[in-house]
Amino acid sequence: MKMNSTFSLTFFGSILFIAVVLMLFLYSIPNYEDDNLLSISVESERNISNKELQYYREELLKYNDEKNLIVLLSKVWAGTYVGAGNMTVSVKKNLINHDILYDAILIFDSVPDDDSVSGYRYDIRLKESGNNFDIVYVKESGRCWNGRGHRFFSVEPCV
Repeated sequence: MKMNSTFSLTFFGSILFIAVVLMLFLYSIPNYEDDNLLSISVESERNISNKELQYYREELLKYNDEKNLIVLLSKVWAGTYVGAGNMTVSVKKNLINHDILYDAILIFDSVPDDDSVSGYRYDIRLKESGNNFDIVYVKESGRCWNGRGHRFFSVEPCV
């Protein structure tokens, strides 16, 4: 009889241990809504102003010796949202009408200095010309903090 009670305690202790480990694992899984920023839909976007576009073109020229486009874009946009909790960069190379074009996405999320907008997304098209890159266009959109409006990227204001 004593053997059965020992077996029961060992069995239930093992089950309890497995349950605790499983709970810790489940709580450690990240919130994929914020971690997979590229999967969040873009409902609307705006072209940045000519003044902003000129600024980014001038910044791009400062780093014309950098050939890695992801590093280059990170340097150019580095001071835009200092302290953002997340930054995502994606670049896709395209050949369109014999031109080498790059479609880049830059996302800054968990921006600490805005109480309504949590993140900004930039859709950028660049053209490779010689050994340099030139910006064709930059489009911007934003998303709101939870409870402050839309959680997709849009030009609609947050509350």
